[in-house]
Amino acid sequence: MKKRSKSISAMLALSLFLACAVPVQAASVTGQVYSEIEISNIAVKVTPGDKQLTVAFPKKFSEDVEADSFEITIQKANENTLSAPVKLSASAITTATASYTFKNLTNKTSYSIQVTAFADGDTVAEGSGSGIPVGKPPALNGVTAKAGDGSVTISFNKINGAAPTTYQIHYWIKKDAAGNPIFEKPIIIKAATVKNATFTYVLSKLKNGTTYHFNVFAEKNNEVVAITSDVTATPKAPIKKK
Repeated sequence: MKKRSKSISAMLALSLFLACAVPVQAASVTGQVYSEIEISNIAVKVTPGDKQLTVAFPKKFSEDVEADSFEITIQKANENTLSAPVKLSASAITTATASYTFKNLTNKTSYSIQVTAFADGDTVAEGSGSGIPVGKPPALNGVTAKAGDGSVTISFNKINGAAPTTYQIHYWIKKDAAGNPIFEKPIIIKAATVKNATFTYVLSKLKNGTTYHFNVFAEKNNEVVAITSDVTATPKAPIKKK
């Protein structure tokens, strides 16, 4: 009888050991099924405006992952309070680039913006950018564009109060696929060389019959202090007399 009791006790101990061991092994196997999700990067562009910032980012940011929604948050620099997230459904974004404008911001104040992409509730991509809203500068006075034969003469009035460091003439004739102007190399004029009340600059070797769009502005320490936009002129050859 003693031998039989020892045999039964041994069997019970073995059964208890197996009962405890099986779940541990199952947990180990189950743990191998899951893998960490790789977070992609979103290229975020922030464009400043008067009391506003516009954030833009590509709807498709990876060949392997497609988001079903996005969240955008904004916060002032050196502050810990995030805004309530702006939620965008990917199905509602009909263009290759998504955008959103935060309004009623404080000019000359730095903000950071975070964009997060989700797929089935999981974070799959993130991106961030920063910007400083700026008030709209006043117009640069006296800006004119007079067309000539293969040329345009740009004139503007000198600024006396703001003391800019440079005047700049930017111009374009074409737009890209997204409708944004494709600017040519700008003409930069040192303010110290502008002596008279009215300054004149002639652009030559232009194409007759083509409309040129000009933005002329004054800049001080990389900040625009005055600007006049989209002044146009179309060079043309003189009419030949018969």
